[in-house]
Amino acid sequence: MSTEPFKGQYAELTGWSYSSGEFHGAYDYACPLGTPIFAVNEGHIIDCCDGIRNNPPGYSGYTGAPSNWILLGTNAEPFGKVTVFYQHLSPGLEVHRGQKIKEGQLLGHSGNSGHTTGPHLHIASMKGWQTNRYAYMASYGHNPIIIYPPTRVWRNQKEDDVVTHEEMQNIARMAGNEAKESIMQALLWPDVDDKELKKVTVRDGLQVLTRFMLNNRAAMIEHLHAPEPVKKP
Repeated sequence: MSTEPFKGQYAELTGWSYSSGEFHGAYDYACPLGTPIFAVNEGHIIDCCDGIRNNPPGYSGYTGAPSNWILLGTNAEPFGKVTVFYQHLSPGLEVHRGQKIKEGQLLGHSGNSGHTTGPHLHIASMKGWQTNRYAYMASYGHNPIIIYPPTRVWRNQKEDDVVTHEEMQNIARMAGNEAKESIMQALLWPDVDDKELKKVTVRDGLQVLTRFMLNNRAAMIEHLHAPEPVKKP
């Protein structure tokens, strides 16, 4: 077990995909501005960017806007060399490129730099020591580089902690057939052979399911309390 990237509990805003269906492949944590961010394991700083001001309230930047970020090179079982990508940090990083890092060392503070709708920490994990911080996004994440969920690096999660395409379909059925299409779209399932594994965390699936149930609460209550149809003799 390694160190968590922050102390405390913060909501996971986004996982495998955005609500629009666009690929994300990382976790977004709703950290307040200035939350201390730590190294999940010992290693070194492959690269980083500093000096970008946080966005003012109400401004979300633009696609490709520069941000403050860190690429931490480390080792984690069973992957070997691993890169952990921290993004949208506040200016004034506590580290520099090439620096050796201890597990739990302060790297910087969460921020609101770059293209972002509000203060949060974006964190992704990749196999190998990567110099391209967006390597995990190649082919919409269907590549040998991405580690998903990214928490597998510091929580030692195994393949058993993810669910298959078929298992996610069963989760969708929990909300009824009407929910299946919207849930699958939200999780960015492409049309593939059912035997091909398309992995997503159970937590992501349940979050989507929960959002659907909350958004359709009144209709579901009405359905649950509807009188049984009278059977014709």
